[in-house]
Amino acid sequence: KFKVDHIQSKRVLVNLLVTLTSNCQLHFQSSAEMAGAASAANQPLKIIAGADAFGESLKDAMVSHLRSLGIDVEDTGVNSYYSAGSEVGRRVSASSSSDIRGLVCCGTGVGVAMFANKFPGVYAATCLTVEDAVNARSISNCNVLALSGMKTSPETAVEIFDAWIKTPFKSPCPASGSEP
Repeated sequence: KFKVDHIQSKRVLVNLLVTLTSNCQLHFQSSAEMAGAASAANQPLKIIAGADAFGESLKDAMVSHLRSLGIDVEDTGVNSYYSAGSEVGRRVSASSSSDIRGLVCCGTGVGVAMFANKFPGVYAATCLTVEDAVNARSISNCNVLALSGMKTSPETAVEIFDAWIKTPFKSPCPASGSEP
């Protein structure tokens, strides 16, 4: 019979995950990529935001936060989750600039992300933690952030967004090939 120390096992797994994530993020990173990311961080940014009724209050809190940071925000209002996700996805897809990104909120964040992802060049990801946001940006080039109005507080959403917006795309994890 084995006696399992669950706390120690969890620590080992978390350390392993952090190590693997760091290795994936740093694998293809070069000084030219870092310089490009630094200059991209200083470019003007526009966020297109939308939500359904379950994500409305979180979206409104985020729009206020973004405007307080001086970020240009286009609020598409409140629709069904499929209309909100589609509208933001369509507008991000139609943009020729990587400086136009999206923010979508619904009950879980999953429905709006699924409909935003139906458009070419849109990489929407539901992020429930800061770590999710960093990985979605740096590895998958996420350009539409999806948040859960039922599971995410406005304070946590601000932390998630701030991490997402500050994280440059580095490269996909080597195990996933060469495309995000």
